[in-house]
Amino acid sequence: MTAAQIIQGFEVEAVVVFAIVGWRVSSQLLTTGTLGVLGCLFVGGLAVALVGDPIANWGLTALYSDQFMLLPAAMGLGLSPAQSWACVFAYPWCFPMMAYAGRWIARRLGRTSASAGFLGGALVGAALFTLAVPMTFVPHQVIVYQNAPPWPLTLFAGMPGQVQLLDVLGITVFVGLLAAILMPEAGQSRFERLLPRGVVARAAVASVVVLGLFLLAFSPALAVRALGLDTAVGFTHSPFKTVPLYGQVEAYPQAVVDNFVAACRKNTDERSCRCSIDAIRRRFTVDEYRAFEVRLAKRDVPQELVAAVDGCR
Repeated sequence: MTAAQIIQGFEVEAVVVFAIVGWRVSSQLLTTGTLGVLGCLFVGGLAVALVGDPIANWGLTALYSDQFMLLPAAMGLGLSPAQSWACVFAYPWCFPMMAYAGRWIARRLGRTSASAGFLGGALVGAALFTLAVPMTFVPHQVIVYQNAPPWPLTLFAGMPGQVQLLDVLGITVFVGLLAAILMPEAGQSRFERLLPRGVVARAAVASVVVLGLFLLAFSPALAVRALGLDTAVGFTHSPFKTVPLYGQVEAYPQAVVDNFVAACRKNTDERSCRCSIDAIRRRFTVDEYRAFEVRLAKRDVPQELVAAVDGCR
């Protein structure tokens, strides 16, 4: 199976199940006049996709393949270099479904405590996430980790196939927490006790709670990144044509950008020049670009540089 096939399958599944669950949530809203528990988790999942995921990707330095249908860069909140549309469609249903499965396991074992729900949800979250990301996405470079902390928090540290175990921990804890607040059963869960009556108020509270639990679960990864402990570098060059390494674009001094545009404008218009330097910054590190400058000064035109800006002509 190729990366493109995995990505396409994930995107189709995300949209189809989103539509089905969205229809269920909408039907309940129209019938009862209020947002049910599933609907509240659905809205909370959207908050996680649009806000929590960029923050987590900053902490994990996780890059999405440019074969995904990617969101505009601004929707990464300046934290993530690329966000997948598929996550926006998948998060509202996949995490609630795993949490419900965790609650089901706990109740099948005759347990009704929050800790039992947490263990059930953690088991489901860890198993499904491991199958999807470390065992499928990472080996096919559907998702890659640029930087990661060294052993024991990373498998294959410093290699292109490195796996951030703090990512597995984050999902495990998050799904466990969701399952815990859904205990002991439908109609009597701790989550339902938090929800006010109004539809808008319920959606707002659910978004805050679910997003808060998500950020709490990923706080170890965020702390590692903030402290600069993610020192095992898997890639020195972005494996994707359009998705740069973290900080790669920002590493270009403004003087380098201005000099490029000034020299380029002698031969073409400014729009094409700006497009070209943006493409170069996405594809090459500043050190690689400076090596290109040395070659250009010797009238040796790097063909990889020409290929990178081909779409700007």
